[in-house]
Amino acid sequence: MDKKTLITGISLVTFIAGCSSTQQLNSLSYSDASAFEQALRSRETPTQLEHEKLYIQPVNKMEPCQLPTSRDQMIRNNFRTYWDGQCKNGYAYGIGRDIAMSDTHHLEEITIHDGTGDNSKSPAILYDFVNNAIHYRVANQGDLSYSRYSEQIANDINGFNITYIMGIEEVDGKSQYVQTSPFNPTRAFINNEKNIVYRFIDNSTSPVINPSAITFSAEILDPMTGQPGGVAVARYGNGQVRHLKLDGVQPEPIVLPEEYLSHLNEKYKSILSAQAIANANIEKARKIEREYLYMACNGKHHIDGLDEEVATKICNWRDQFNEPYQRALAAYKENLENLMQQAETAEQQRQLQQQLARQQQLQHQQQSQHALQQTINSLSQFNWQMQQSIMNQPAPQIVPLTPSGNNQITCVEAGVVTKCRY
Repeated sequence: MDKKTLITGISLVTFIAGCSSTQQLNSLSYSDASAFEQALRSRETPTQLEHEKLYIQPVNKMEPCQLPTSRDQMIRNNFRTYWDGQCKNGYAYGIGRDIAMSDTHHLEEITIHDGTGDNSKSPAILYDFVNNAIHYRVANQGDLSYSRYSEQIANDINGFNITYIMGIEEVDGKSQYVQTSPFNPTRAFINNEKNIVYRFIDNSTSPVINPSAITFSAEILDPMTGQPGGVAVARYGNGQVRHLKLDGVQPEPIVLPEEYLSHLNEKYKSILSAQAIANANIEKARKIEREYLYMACNGKHHIDGLDEEVATKICNWRDQFNEPYQRALAAYKENLENLMQQAETAEQQRQLQQQLARQQQLQHQQQSQHALQQTINSLSQFNWQMQQSIMNQPAPQIVPLTPSGNNQITCVEAGVVTKCRY
């Protein structure tokens, strides 16, 4: 029995189109924007090892009834398997449960074997009791890929959490999936092309408390280091969108070409398409699971050589998580309500600040208008006073232009001096 897992490690870091900044920014060409991706794509890809076909005989079967297994399991201490289905041509056959146990692991897979030692094209549901995980797998028709759905449960000193992963995995290792949790509004959209990983983080359903907080981001990761590089795009709570270049110590705001933004959009839409396909296909595995559990958990089912408690563990294994799940859900709802109240308060404060700013602007305008009116009034008063002053001045004395003395001139001689007047 092979245990296959998907990449689950993600974190929120720093789509979309346009840049709302008013500052003058450098515009990147498509070639410059995609340089990091091209460097990753040109890196040599490790050769895909051919799957090693190994088999083991179930301990509860006397007739030949080989089950697929893996080297990882065969080297474990006290490794043994059980099969509660039929056998045909020396291999497991039909619907049943493959139980694989050792001192360090316990896996149980509900599946359908075709009697040739191969169940790769059959729906399968794998329970990992040690790591608290369930993996659903359905082969997609027409291509070499699988629809996958996983539930990863964490129940330890850090609290209770469940992570859901839904998407498509190809046989060469490429994958596209969406990661969510019922206790976290953040969703991760992953497009893993082996050499390049495109990651989109959506936190848009979370209440906006800080307008500067990122609500959606797009980035490119180096799968070997898990570190982002090249360029990134981020949308913030206030609706602002920024394009960033990550080559330096500090992200540099830039403007990405529309062609490159379309490129990122295509990667994102491809993940959404993979999620929709997987969601529809996984129902085939759920149907097989329901049918098998109806048979195995009716109180009459028995597996030779296996303790009854172990044989029926799959029937009630999920029950142990009901109580911590409800506690975690109640805590999440309470926290979400608090965040919504904080967001409402923050929005009220922003509106109040905007109102105060508008009032201050209006007051400033009124003050300016009042000062202008006072200036106009002062000028009018000054002009009036000047006019009144001019009007109150005595009329000027005008010297008559007609000479006095009836136009007669009188001259008086005094010695050598002669004086004449009219």
